[in-house]
Amino acid sequence: MTEGRASSATQMAHEFDATFARPWPQAPHEPDRYLALRIVDERYAVNLLEVRAVLPVRRIVAMPSKLPALLGLSSVRGEVVPVYSLAKLLQLGQDDARWLLLFAGKERVAFAVSGIDGYLQPEPGESSNAGEQSPGSVQTLVTADGARAVLSLAGFIHNIEQQIGVHHGLEE
Repeated sequence: MTEGRASSATQMAHEFDATFARPWPQAPHEPDRYLALRIVDERYAVNLLEVRAVLPVRRIVAMPSKLPALLGLSSVRGEVVPVYSLAKLLQLGQDDARWLLLFAGKERVAFAVSGIDGYLQPEPGESSNAGEQSPGSVQTLVTADGARAVLSLAGFIHNIEQQIGVHHGLEE
């Protein structure tokens, strides 16, 4: 091999090896998307990453519980899941549950709400401090249609688990 080709091959080998040493390019940040809710005439939102499905309420079988927010059990996609009233969890009183939000985490839980106002994706000029939430934290989403408190379904599950004495999820 001639000297020119050898140095060219060596240079190409170094450039090839260097591509593995560089950090992966960061994907552009995908803006959060929200489901706009109405609970006892109050405006809320929930991050769509926490919602596996939105389904109309069918039959909820009441059962005795020390938790007033537990409406009962319902069959959702072939599974029996507990259904909690977001109105009662928020201590807003009784609400006419028309929709179920099936939680997207490992726990099979549904949350009942009275109304769904639509889909929200904040524009770059709109503000949201609704990033990572800890249980009990209050986040706010401000869009063109006004401000909404952002609810953390995972936070509600954490609080329910504490009330019933479960430490590692509703399903062991």
